[in-house]
Amino acid sequence: MKDLFKLLRPQQYYKNLLIFVAIIFAGKFLNLKLLLTAILGFIILCLISSANYIINDIIDRKSDSFHPEKRNRPIAAGRIPFSLALIFSIFLILISLIGSFLLSPNFFLMVLSFFLLNLLYSVALKKEPFLDIIAIGISFILRAVGGALLVNVMITPWLIICVFFLSLFLATGKRYVEKIKLGEQAAKHKVVLKYYSLETLKSSLIAFLSILIVSYTLYSFLGSHRYIIITLPVVIYILTTYFRYILQAKRIASNIELVFKNPRLASAILVWLILIIIFIYL
Repeated sequence: MKDLFKLLRPQQYYKNLLIFVAIIFAGKFLNLKLLLTAILGFIILCLISSANYIINDIIDRKSDSFHPEKRNRPIAAGRIPFSLALIFSIFLILISLIGSFLLSPNFFLMVLSFFLLNLLYSVALKKEPFLDIIAIGISFILRAVGGALLVNVMITPWLIICVFFLSLFLATGKRYVEKIKLGEQAAKHKVVLKYYSLETLKSSLIAFLSILIVSYTLYSFLGSHRYIIITLPVVIYILTTYFRYILQAKRIASNIELVFKNPRLASAILVWLILIIIFIYL
């Protein structure tokens, strides 16, 4: 039972919090009916994400055995047969698709697209340089757009742009750290790493970080909530601190969920959230 729970990768569910971006910035977070709908959507996204993670673990069970951390995953370690894992993933897929359709036909299409994109990523796209991180970026956008569809709010260009380049920045940073830590074994674990040089990854990181900061700055100036510009220094601090951790090849850069355990970043994110709530709802 413990290994089945590990298969779900609940530590990765933080990514699905993007579903709440639309309802928060639309000023409708206090609408209990819409909030409940968004929470149900979050649960469905977590289930379909887990199904994708299980399928990915099945496909990567051999390469994961070369990774110092991933070799301890239940399938790679041989503690759960891939046949049982496959049945479990199919069950999660069915529950997710049925649940999403009952919530909203449009949300169902998003969840289905999300699943198919991640399936394509696991099978092929993760082996192609830059297509791998672009696919991750699109999956992040689908999460955020799904939240907008659920609560019926406008999907703004700022939502798409900021989420997209944030995901590119995070995914590229993870590859940069893996390239350094795994060394000559990098390509055995993740094929796409043989196509990336550290120089290419670093240049891409700087580009994505710059575009992200500019995009958030423009949103702050041109968006409907004029005082959000005050949050810009906090956002810059969060992003540049994380960028420093990437360049130092810190574990936090390859395990993004550790951000919430880092005193500096966790405190800064909390300050940003408090300011956002004040400027939008008060």
